[in-house]
Amino acid sequence: MDTLANARELGGYIGLSGRAIVPGRLLRTGGLFTASPEDLRRLENEYHVSLIVDFRSDEECREHPDPEIAGAGYVHLNVMDEKVFKGNDEKDVVERTQKSFEEQAREFSAFTEKPDIEQFYAILLQTE
Repeated sequence: MDTLANARELGGYIGLSGRAIVPGRLLRTGGLFTASPEDLRRLENEYHVSLIVDFRSDEECREHPDPEIAGAGYVHLNVMDEKVFKGNDEKDVVERTQKSFEEQAREFSAFTEKPDIEQFYAILLQTE
């Protein structure tokens, strides 16, 4: 990709379970708002992107909305939710972070064949 920051295919990576990510199935990029029309065409026609999972904060999404890719679903999972990190008690932050991830995992599950929290964490951590 010419204009997408940090773009790379994750196919071939081996997860903790020993299973490999299928080549051509999982791409990682920076925000799509920087994509040129040619890069957007490649995502649509060469990679056949069917689901975009956006891990940016609400503020980042508002400031730099991503363009749509024809035929691709979109899920926003605010993994750095500012509300979760307000407070000084580390245990409280950990508990609120887990609760936030679990809520978002349920939303993400609507787009997966095997809806469960472990799958969400594996994808989030790029280990599966």
